[in-house]
Amino acid sequence: MIPAANATILYENSNYNASGAARTYGADNAPNVGSFDNAATSIRNFGYNVRFYQDAGYLGTNFTSSYDYNDLTSLMMNPWWNWNDEISSYQRV
Repeated sequence: MIPAANATILYENSNYNASGAARTYGADNAPNVGSFDNAATSIRNFGYNVRFYQDAGYLGTNFTSSYDYNDLTSLMMNPWWNWNDEISSYQRV
């Protein structure tokens, strides 16, 4: 799969490994990531500032970043929980 350079891409595996179920979503907003809910382990933003949410509909705990993350287990949501398999929606800000 060769995604558009302006799309936010969610990967099921770390290190942007496309051997799993890599999904590409619209460049601006995804109020619900559908069957990929709570499945992302790495993400690519291609330099765009994107806010990711724990819940669908742009709700719940969130973080904003323009960086790519090759492993969301390293990004902490709070002292006890990380962002691996937690993204349910996102929007470009």
